[in-house]
Amino acid sequence: MLLAAAGDFLYEKLVYLIKQKKQYQNLMKVNEYISRSAKFLNIINIYPGVSIHTLKDGITMGFLNLALEHHSAMLTLVSGNHYCSAAALLRPQFEAFIRGVWIYHCKNDESEIKKIYTSKNGFIGVKSCVKEIIKFDPYKSGELSAFTDSVINTMHNLTHGGNLQVAAKTANYSEKQILEMLQLAGVITKNVFLEWAYLLQSNEMKRDVLSAYNSLFLAK
Repeated sequence: MLLAAAGDFLYEKLVYLIKQKKQYQNLMKVNEYISRSAKFLNIINIYPGVSIHTLKDGITMGFLNLALEHHSAMLTLVSGNHYCSAAALLRPQFEAFIRGVWIYHCKNDESEIKKIYTSKNGFIGVKSCVKEIIKFDPYKSGELSAFTDSVINTMHNLTHGGNLQVAAKTANYSEKQILEMLQLAGVITKNVFLEWAYLLQSNEMKRDVLSAYNSLFLAK
């Protein structure tokens, strides 16, 4: 019963944002998707990093880069057929993105930021971060909040070896589930890049990121 219920858990739980925006990505072979994802990740090499003048800048960029590294690691793991380990990185990737955005948009006092960064329990939970983030541009649409509510519990289950992870391991991931896992990682990375463009105040980078994402993953 559990295995049957878990059969399409990635499809049902982890592609909320894609379905909401009516963006159905072409199903392709896993190796092709990995290749395209690697090309998308390499976009960051075209643009300069954000200048680091404060602790806030450094922590923000550290988290954004961490999110990109998690995505890159997922591609490596999937290439080695380590699908459960790859899925376990979805939540750390998303949390790194959220924490970087939260620090940049919601915190201004350097002493408070230092305390948050150095304290054992300095960071609040993801949902609490998102509640504060959506008060600021460019996140006021509420899409980030809806997305978080839809996926965070499933991500937690996958990261911490919950029943979904065990069931998927026992039943083996289907190619469809693997692709959808990678699609979600790509959606998170797209938003990392858009935040990066926002920090650089670069409309050119924003345009290039969206164009590359659409051509690599959404083109008919």
